[in-house]
Amino acid sequence: MLPLSAACLIISIFSFGQDTVNVVEKTLKIAGMSPATEYYGFAEGDKLIFTVYLDKGELKDISIAEYPNNVKFSDHNSGRIDKKVIIIPQKGIYKFDYYNAFLLPRNVSIKIQRIPADSKTRSFNTNVKWIDKTDTTYDAPQETYSLGADTTFEEVINSTISLTSNKNNQNKAITDFTLPPNTLKWVFWFGAGEEAKQAFETDQKKFTEVSLKPKNTINPLAGLALGSMQMTQLATGDNVHYYFFSNETEAQNFNKGAAFKFFKQGESPTSFALMNYANKNTQKYYFGLRNDNAEKDISVIVKILAVVVNNKYKAVSERMPRYTTHKVPVNE
Repeated sequence: MLPLSAACLIISIFSFGQDTVNVVEKTLKIAGMSPATEYYGFAEGDKLIFTVYLDKGELKDISIAEYPNNVKFSDHNSGRIDKKVIIIPQKGIYKFDYYNAFLLPRNVSIKIQRIPADSKTRSFNTNVKWIDKTDTTYDAPQETYSLGADTTFEEVINSTISLTSNKNNQNKAITDFTLPPNTLKWVFWFGAGEEAKQAFETDQKKFTEVSLKPKNTINPLAGLALGSMQMTQLATGDNVHYYFFSNETEAQNFNKGAAFKFFKQGESPTSFALMNYANKNTQKYYFGLRNDNAEKDISVIVKILAVVVNNKYKAVSERMPRYTTHKVPVNE
């Protein structure tokens, strides 16, 4: 007499066999270096049973996806898949993709079955038909109107950098700075020593007395940017060499004493210039400083100011429908 557990197992297997419905059983010939796709419908609660094998070789890719692209199962470099079970959560179309990466055709034996959730869906039609579906989207062409622009002066750098004397070749420094987006132009000022600091403070005082000056800034570099102010140039004092670089590689070459490229350079106790480098997006640059004095350490004041112009726009759009038609699979 069989134990109770064995008897239950036999009953379960027998019931499983009775409830299984064949969806398709065939041999599919897939051309070399080619895909093949098939579609079948399944009912909610179905157990999809998938078997595939090749007498020779393997397929590069095999996948099952709920249409259009919700992948439920995939396997790679496979020559056999035996009774893979997938639970179908909702009624829908399922896509079976195969890809033969071999140069010659492959014959693939495919068997797809389903176990219905109950007797009501046993006769569910798994065939698929293709229908036209029209999607409606809306273009939004914009007509843009300018409402003017705001010009601001943004301080990029205001710091002091110390440079040792040139005794041990440790007389260099490199610094990076980032220009804000929508920079129209920018100005810089370098000053070495106390005399340079005093000269800048004098220029700042003069700038406060200029009749035509921008609001919300007392920085004389704003006047230099607008052409309404000229900075004081010192002829004597601590000398500083400066170089501007467009990337970090050139800056590091300068620091190491290798050959380097620059887009602006000079030497003086005080140096300044207007740089007409428009910059729509955020942009990083580098500068290097060098002290050529063999005995004396120096301190260099560095100031960089950006002129930023932010245009104001108003966009008016009219929603226009666009209709596109494409084929989609549905249950017959």
